[in-house]
Amino acid sequence: MDFTDVLIRDFNADADRRMAFICRVMMALMAVVIVLNLVGVFKIGAMLYPAVLFGMAVMFIPTILYDILHINSKPARYCTLTMMVLMSGVLYAILSYHVIIMLAFPVTVSCLYCDRSSVLYTTVLSLPVMVVSHLIAFALKVVPDEPLVTLRGLLLYGVLPRAIELIAISVICLSVTNKLQRLIRNLIRNNNELYDEQQTLVNALAEMVESRSRETGHHVKR
Repeated sequence: MDFTDVLIRDFNADADRRMAFICRVMMALMAVVIVLNLVGVFKIGAMLYPAVLFGMAVMFIPTILYDILHINSKPARYCTLTMMVLMSGVLYAILSYHVIIMLAFPVTVSCLYCDRSSVLYTTVLSLPVMVVSHLIAFALKVVPDEPLVTLRGLLLYGVLPRAIELIAISVICLSVTNKLQRLIRNLIRNNNELYDEQQTLVNALAEMVESRSRETGHHVKR
């Protein structure tokens, strides 16, 4: 018997739950940032609050989908990854280098599914969103310092380095995903082989018993 579909479904469901947990942790950290800004440790400005509240709302989506509604499907996962990419873009457009690491967050968490297509999709979507976020930040004059106050400086010292870094992180994520995919395939193959061996052993025992008692042999097979 082939248990591949069952194992993959359980693995993805577990990844969904872990995604929801990670996002709840991120929500808590965003709340800490708001508190630190309120007490004067950070001085980011009033634009922090709507941006972070939007980010917290997006971070709660996996909990709604996976833990509350129990929607464990591929479209739901792609929807979650899409919203995370858009959220990272909005945060960067408004807060710029205060949240630069958020640009890599969606690509990194996409590794949870051990699926190359998820990592590639998130990377391809993140690159144009990152470029647009830089342009919006430039238009809003979020960073008033050189060299990011000119369009040429923005492209050479803002967009280009971030694109290279994002691609580098994506390559690492793809390598990790490939490694995990091989491990999962080996696990599934070993599990199926173990089942076949156990079934062969039970049939052999049943035939031995059947040679002495046909009814008992059929009972063992059942």
